[in-house]
This record gives sequence, C-alpha cells and structure tokens, in this order.
Amino acid sequence: MVLMAATRTIDDVVAAVSRAYTAAGGTTVECELSEAAGIDVPGQAVLAMELGVVECVMGDDGPLDAVGRAVSRMAALGWAVTVVVPSGRLGEAHRDLRGRPGVVQGFWREGDDVQFGRHEVL
Repeated sequence: MVLMAATRTIDDVVAAVSRAYTAAGGTTVECELSEAAGIDVPGQAVLAMELGVVECVMGDDGPLDAVGRAVSRMAALGWAVTVVVPSGRLGEAHRDLRGRPGVVQGFWREGDDVQFGRHEVL
C-alpha cells in the first residue's frame, strides 16, 4: 500500500511538472531519468525541450549521490537541471548534491494536490 501511494505521488509530480511546461506552450517528454541521462540512476525525468530544461523527480528513497552524476552529465550536455524531491529530503539533497550545477525544489502533498517550493541553489 505504501509503495502504491509513493508511486502515485511521483506520477502526480511528473504530471504536474509536465502540465506546467505544456501550459506555457512547451513540449515535454516524460521518461526514466536513467534514459534521459544515459546512466543507471533512479528517478523520473521531464524534459522541457524548447527551454532546454530537465526536471529530475525523485521519491522518498533512492541515492541522491547517484543523481548527482546524472545532474552533472545533463548540465554538461547543455540542460538546465532541477532536482525535485519530497520536502523532507531537501537537507539530504543539499548535502549530497552540493556543488553540482542546477537547483533543487521540494514538493509535498496537500490532499490530492501537489505543491512545490521555491528553487534553491545546490
């Protein structure tokens, strides 16, 4: 039951991120982060193609230091990178991703809605 709720939350976050870029007139591609980065790493990705932005969506678990390699790789390819994590993992994200290019953004649920915090420099 907990796994289903976590998966639903990640799917909802990916959908919300994608909707925001689409509403602004952009095109998005949703995929596994490992597919977008070309390395084995957990998480989901939303690529806002025209803007050159990739949002790396993480759940409640999974090693963020591994995500750091994906962040560096995607940034080296010219993408602006945002790592989106549950708000309870913001401290861990800052610790494990410090010095990487990009920003981190927390999310949380309020009922059925997904809410997002502000971008924070890694």
